[in-house]
Amino acid sequence: FDVCVSSSVQEGLGTAVLQAQAVRTPVVVTDAGGLPEIVSAGETGLVVPAGDAAALGNAVAALLNDAGLRATMADAAYRRVREEFTPARMVEGTVAVYCDVLGGI
Repeated sequence: FDVCVSSSVQEGLGTAVLQAQAVRTPVVVTDAGGLPEIVSAGETGLVVPAGDAAALGNAVAALLNDAGLRATMADAAYRRVREEFTPARMVEGTVAVYCDVLGGI
């Protein structure tokens, strides 16, 4: 792919976006659910308001028309995924949520 687009109006984690970033594919996502937590706006991808078709189209066009921007964002996203979204870190985060919900067990 030249660009991965997630146009969700509701989203959980957005695993497909993480997978795209892990193979150095630049991303455009909406600000739905957990997507802004995995895409750092302007650094590891472009983030637009959910439901704003014009903003989504403009962001996709911006990436398609700028190979340097695509490469810069794809490389930054790849590094972030490799550092912050490893299986071990994901498990640690999930356990922390359970402990918090269950009162620090």
